[in-house]
Parts: sequence; structure tokens; C-alpha cells
Amino acid sequence: MNATTVAVDLAKNVFELAVADEQWRVAERHRLTRTQFERWFNNREVKLVVMEACGSAHHWGRVFRARGIEVRLLPPQYVRAYVKRNKTDAADAAALLEAARAADIKPVAVKSVEQQALQALHRTRSGWMASRTGRINMLRGFCREFGLVVPEGAARGLAQMARYLADRALRAAGDAQGLDASAIGGDPPDGGAYPATGARPGGACPAKPRLPGTAERTGHRAVDEHRHGGGGGGPQEL
Repeated sequence: MNATTVAVDLAKNVFELAVADEQWRVAERHRLTRTQFERWFNNREVKLVVMEACGSAHHWGRVFRARGIEVRLLPPQYVRAYVKRNKTDAADAAALLEAARAADIKPVAVKSVEQQALQALHRTRSGWMASRTGRINMLRGFCREFGLVVPEGAARGLAQMARYLADRALRAAGDAQGLDASAIGGDPPDGGAYPATGARPGGACPAKPRLPGTAERTGHRAVDEHRHGGGGGGPQEL
């Protein structure tokens, strides 16, 4: 059979082929699975393969070039104008043959493995950056609901939100200890000295007061005494 031009409508599992002769007239149509598609070119003398520059097109382009077949990848937005009637796989394959004859459509260069790997890295990073920006904006909106102003920018915004959280945590710890907020890692109160029971910056927290006549018990011991009904220090003894 004479050398022919094959237009391929790529897909994940089923491939639509339109085989044209030297006058660009469709002579055959085939609908093949992936395995059949890989074997189909073994017994055919194909001069040119036309495909849309879409997913997996560069992979198949490298495969066909390794077999000595010319590959032409066309931009999908330009091929769409040549689709007749309803959009089907057969219509897309025929549109590729018509678009391949247009002199004003510039083909897309087939990327090498290294070029596609680098592009994948850039797209992965862009995806992570976009999702990170979305999460930061969501947190910024939550802070606004509580009257907290967060500046623009990822680094500045995250730093400000961390300061807000640290400040709230210190205040919550002070309220739990019954301390004044100024006594928690800050300046002393108006009297000029720290409270006798308060925590000092860099120092240890004061010991918890104990009732007279009682001994300190650990959590495990208290639980065991409660389960077995033993132990002292109960309200009756006090």
C-alpha cells in the first residue's frame, strides 16, 4: 500500500483513525483499542501522522518519530473550526486532515522527555502555590470575622496570624492561672512589681496550693483509688 497520512483522535483507551491517500481523501476509518493501536502501525507504511496537541500527544509523537514517521501536532483551538456537524471522534479525525492542509496553522513542536519533565515540575509547583494562596486567603477571611487584620502577602500574612495565635494562647493561659495578662511574659503591673503568685518572665510557674493535711496524688493513683474504693484524702476525712 502506498504511503498514507493518518489522522488520530487520541483518547485514553479507544483511538479513532482516519486514513487518507495522497489526495487527502479519507480511504479508511478504524476504531482501535490501545493494544490494537500500537500494533496497527507495524504493518502499514505511514508517511505522516496528524494529532491534536493534547494529553499524551507528545508521547505518541516521540514513539512515531522513533519509527521514522513524520509527526504533526496541531493546536486544538484551530482544529475545532474544521469539525463538521456534531462533534464525534470520527468528525474530529476528519477535521484533523482538513486542518493539516491549512498553511496558516503552525504545528506544535514535539517535546522531549526532559522538556516534559521540566514542564511537569513547573505545573506541579504552580498548582501547589495556587492551593496555598487559596488556603491563606480563607484563613485571612476567618481572621476578618473576628476583627483581626492580616496584611497581604503569604509570608507577612502567615507571620501576623502566628502572632495573633501566640498572643491569644498567652492570654488564655493567663486566664486559666488566674493571672493578670501583663504578668505573662510582659511588663509588670502598675505597682512596679510582679504578683507574689504570678509567673515571671523566664521563671517557673508557682506551685499549685494544697489543702492542709492532704498529700499530693498522681492521676493514676486517684483513678485506681476511685475504682477500688480505697485510698484516703476523701471529703469524709477532710
